[in-house]
Amino acid sequence: MNVDHIYQLQRDNAFASQFSAAKYSTFIAMPFSNRGGYPEPRIRSLLLNRVHVRANQLLKASPGHRKFAALHRIDGGSAGATVITDDIASGILGSHFFLGDLTGANYGVVLETGIALALKPNSRVLLFTQDDTASLHFDLRVTHVNTYREDDLVEKAARALISAAQAFEKEADQYIRLLSSQLTPDGLKLLNYYGRMWKGWRRGQPAPSLFVEKVAGNVPDFSEATGRVAFHEAVRELSSRRLLWTDYRPNAEPNVDYYGIHATKLGWRLIAHVWQHDPQMREPAGAPTGPNL
Repeated sequence: MNVDHIYQLQRDNAFASQFSAAKYSTFIAMPFSNRGGYPEPRIRSLLLNRVHVRANQLLKASPGHRKFAALHRIDGGSAGATVITDDIASGILGSHFFLGDLTGANYGVVLETGIALALKPNSRVLLFTQDDTASLHFDLRVTHVNTYREDDLVEKAARALISAAQAFEKEADQYIRLLSSQLTPDGLKLLNYYGRMWKGWRRGQPAPSLFVEKVAGNVPDFSEATGRVAFHEAVRELSSRRLLWTDYRPNAEPNVDYYGIHATKLGWRLIAHVWQHDPQMREPAGAPTGPNL
């Protein structure tokens, strides 16, 4: 068994979700107690309540661009160790960024940092400590570790997030360019037609969707028997890359099922990238973008 194929799928799914997310998400790993004099309540409050506010002030994001959501962490509770570990791994994988406080070399934080370093580029793993960095194990120094005091943590963490966001957007741009270059001409034609269907759409109007009869009647390449086969192959190609999703409604009318095929948020991002010269080829507010898994 090639386990990398399994994990690659999970990484691709996570990145696709991050790419289409409205806000940046950040997973925090930090000590849960005051052991050794660590001021856990104060540090927790700074990270959870103030860092994203300062980061958004520095970002000055324009409308339609991502801002930072409040940072989050997995808190201990009654769940078993296996469940908590799964939640931690999933939380780290699904978040845009990982922020770890290595103060005191807490075993839990070190473990979570190791998971993050295995799952994310170093540019999206942000490490901090109140200790001398020379005291850290050499494996933790493969990425830059920031030293901080309580009075400068918010500013340093916010600026680190800005740098990480810039790295992510560069990575995302490379991802969408690669994805668009790997699509077949039929797949691109189908996305182009879908984008054009939505030009001039307004809320309250029926939502345009792809289905073989409509496309075959409007796009010559998808007409006739061979064209209809090409349509279904293009739909399978785009769906497998999480660019399309199927809205299937059983028994929408008595004994009649309805279905329509729509672009996901990732699909709309690709449409906007490929046909960026046309400002109308953008995701309309209210378009059905599905689960975006």
